[in-house]
Amino acid sequence: MIRNVLRFILVFALVLVAGLCLALAAPPVIKEYALDERVVYRIPLPHEHGVTTFLFPNGIQALGGANITTQPNQPGDFLLAYTPDQSFFNLRALRENARGVLNVVFDGKAYIIQLEASAQPLHSVTFFSSTQDEPGKSQLTPARLLDLLDKAKAYALLRVHHPDVVAHVAYATPNRVAHYLGFTATVAEVWRFEPEDVLVYHVRLANQTAEPVRYNPRHLAVRVGDRIYYQAIADASGVIPPNATTAVYFAVCGSSTGGRNNLAVDNDWNVLVPRLTPAPLDFAYVLEPQAAIRDETPEATAPVDAARAKHDAPTESK
Repeated sequence: MIRNVLRFILVFALVLVAGLCLALAAPPVIKEYALDERVVYRIPLPHEHGVTTFLFPNGIQALGGANITTQPNQPGDFLLAYTPDQSFFNLRALRENARGVLNVVFDGKAYIIQLEASAQPLHSVTFFSSTQDEPGKSQLTPARLLDLLDKAKAYALLRVHHPDVVAHVAYATPNRVAHYLGFTATVAEVWRFEPEDVLVYHVRLANQTAEPVRYNPRHLAVRVGDRIYYQAIADASGVIPPNATTAVYFAVCGSSTGGRNNLAVDNDWNVLVPRLTPAPLDFAYVLEPQAAIRDETPEATAPVDAARAKHDAPTESK
């Protein structure tokens, strides 16, 4: 009898510990997004228990989608609960592998929400206007930016031991390489701090020559499409030692117009590293700091004479 009781207590304790571990490892179930009609929002929904509540700043004008029903006994992959002119609605998936798209018309603009059933769903999704400050948003002072740099560097530990601290942080490892004359620049990691609209980049600079390469940390930047975003703060020495690799961290915030950038971490990042020392002539990859990053293709090479002509030509800082 006592043995059975002890066995029951032991099993109960193991189940409790396992449940606590899963709870700590579970991703955040609450998410906030800035409204941007150019962004497709990918939202995981529950398909067994619970619903996901979507909240907008004001009344929603219209909803539209396919395979979405408002009645449980009607065919559809998703069940919607919505009252016209309300600022919120509820959704859940009706089958395990359900996928779909919901269009939300709000304030005269259409927003696209991509839906998918998931075992790790979000349960609350709040959209806020990009023209207004998010509640609780802090000023982006130099001290605050330094704090975000430190959080990015410690992200791996914080995610395990203090997941609440990085609950609103998106993360990606692009490993996108830019080939410069004599060195390479690899975008190793990118973090996005959603409330602050700040992205932090970890870039590895690898010097392939026997001479140090000097660059200007103040002009570090990333290019996305035809837009360039310059660093707001950087942790960079300005020197790549000979035949060595060094790490650089820098952050960009907002846009050139003073609004939010709303950049996702999985963009095709092109890092721009403006060098200060003359480039060697024995490297085939040609890429000026202000030019778009090109992949390693035959078109990325050029004759040595052309490389020297481009290197010696005066350029303007953008």
